[in-house]
Amino acid sequence: MCEILTTSIKTCKITMSRNTYKEDFKFLSELHKLGIAAQSELESDLLNTLSSLEGHVKVAQTLKNGWIHHQTFESTAELRRGEQVLLTSRFLRTASVTKEKMICLVTRFCFWIQYTFNIPCKSRLVKSRKTKGNNG
Repeated sequence: MCEILTTSIKTCKITMSRNTYKEDFKFLSELHKLGIAAQSELESDLLNTLSSLEGHVKVAQTLKNGWIHHQTFESTAELRRGEQVLLTSRFLRTASVTKEKMICLVTRFCFWIQYTFNIPCKSRLVKSRKTKGNNG
């Protein structure tokens, strides 16, 4: 599932701050150094990321409902063109920011999931190296 999301993320133009990614990679680096001892911290961050993503999905759904209402509501036809442009630009700006945040959160979530799958592999690799070192 993450491969599909990662592929679709690569095709999208992401305009979010690069600091977010730097922070994510720094956090992953620290987790990698700590290994399995940081499992609870990883789980906590995963839950926070998922919670934030769910919040943005709700915002997107509200935005979609508002846009449908805006299109079908008769009094919007009575608005002046400037007011219509202002209202439409607010919808567009909110949609754009929400999309960027959701892409960032999905990317972060996929990194965390991938890292979670790699923790047991790293643990086995370290154990096998120690075993080979003790035998040799």
